[in-house]
Amino acid sequence: MSLLKSAAIAASIALLTACGGGGSTPPPPPPATGQLMVWTSASAVPGGGINVSIDNTAAGTLTTYYAAPRKPAACGAAGTITKTVTAGSHTVSAASFTQPGVTWAATSYTVAPNGCFSVELF
Repeated sequence: MSLLKSAAIAASIALLTACGGGGSTPPPPPPATGQLMVWTSASAVPGGGINVSIDNTAAGTLTTYYAAPRKPAACGAAGTITKTVTAGSHTVSAASFTQPGVTWAATSYTVAPNGCFSVELF
């Protein structure tokens, strides 16, 4: 084998080693998620419904309520809005869709990985 060919092979091996051996880097794991559940105990759902936003994005409309002392059994229960979100801080806000001025101020909540965080609108 010629000296020039040996040098080219050695350079190629060095380059592959420096770049991680020539294989591709596996993608990072997906971010941890949890669930954020919003519900209301307001006996008169104002105007027939409450529009809920999570992180300034429409999440759905609540049209029923849970009478005290009842509460939703788990994330995803009927009468709730449940969204899967990345673990961490999220903002929930709400407003009546037929009564201007009836609102729930944006409030921040922290969702744990694999957790279910329950937000009650009073």
